[in-house]
Amino acid sequence: MTDQGLAYIAEGLINLTKLKNLCLDFQRCNKITDIGLETLSQVLSTLPSLYSIHLDFAECLNFTDQAMKSIAFTLEKLTSLHTVGLNFSHCYHTLTDSGVKIICDAFKTLSSLQNLYLNISVCKEITDSSVISISEALKSLNSLHTISLNFQACDTISDEGVIKFSEALQTLSLHSMTLIFNSCKGITDEGIRYFCKALKLLPFLRTLDLEMKWCGKLTHEGQRALRQTINNHICSQNTSLSFI
Repeated sequence: MTDQGLAYIAEGLINLTKLKNLCLDFQRCNKITDIGLETLSQVLSTLPSLYSIHLDFAECLNFTDQAMKSIAFTLEKLTSLHTVGLNFSHCYHTLTDSGVKIICDAFKTLSSLQNLYLNISVCKEITDSSVISISEALKSLNSLHTISLNFQACDTISDEGVIKFSEALQTLSLHSMTLIFNSCKGITDEGIRYFCKALKLLPFLRTLDLEMKWCGKLTHEGQRALRQTINNHICSQNTSLSFI
């Protein structure tokens, strides 16, 4: 797939003004650049009936923050969105903290958003700044019921990001949450302490999937505290917790 291919897709979408659900998979399309994404976003932003959008850019390595501006432009125009899914897994050095902030600023405009799926795993430029940007966006999403966030192998994420994220969680009424922090080597028991506090304030949570494998600074004490919090305070019919 190239930018020309994106142009063809955009052309085919132009007249689908009643389209409600859209899923586009561009995984490993390394010839896609900022130009192609701008072309696509111009058309997507004219589809006012979209209720759900999923865009997969995993392993796309030839775009910049300018592409994030195009995606953000689309989101800001689609004010009726209830579900957004974005996959930037394995974008290595392509996705940056500034790019994530651009996307998160667009999230803030989606007052009807109920379901958010964001995968930024194995993006080596991602730091606590991205987690903080996501946290700030969550505070604006009062209708949010489901979140799925994948930070796997974002090596520099630490307690700073987890604490800010935990503070944001306390403002939500979540029913389902998936969090993957595998190989986030800066997370310690201190971050888990704040996270446990947030979990106690999520009375509507029914589904929890939490992965914290290979977090080398997390001790058995932190793991035990998390297990106890889940067992004692989460009204969860479906709970999965992984440390190993």
